[in-house]
Amino acid sequence: MRLQIFVGLLLCWIYSSSFICYAQQKQLEYPRFPYNKKQKQERTLKLKRFECEKSMLCVKEPEGTLKDSMEVEACLRQCMSEVCYNAIYAHNPLEAGEIDMRHSSFKGCMLQEAKGKLEGSFVRQYEKVETHRQRDEL
Repeated sequence: MRLQIFVGLLLCWIYSSSFICYAQQKQLEYPRFPYNKKQKQERTLKLKRFECEKSMLCVKEPEGTLKDSMEVEACLRQCMSEVCYNAIYAHNPLEAGEIDMRHSSFKGCMLQEAKGKLEGSFVRQYEKVETHRQRDEL
């Protein structure tokens, strides 16, 4: 009996660790933008985020209830730069507990957008992308 339990637990451990290894190998497809953390750039991004937080549109639902943290973060990023959000997150939104490997690309995209360095075709491609959430609401 104990041997069967041990073998069962061993198989579960082997199966779960192989699943975790597979999940870690999954590559996300999104445009990459270079971003080097500098004080002036960080200040610019924090000010942009502060302006979006100040509007309170992302924090409360129309009924007055608070949104969950993932919805708030997605809303804030859309407010900061709709084009960059659509390019990087719209097709595969962040999930609860997910480590955000795309955030530095998002910051790099925002800085390039602010400098006017994003190409017109890129901007047109991602201006009006429907997110999964928007399609689900329809």
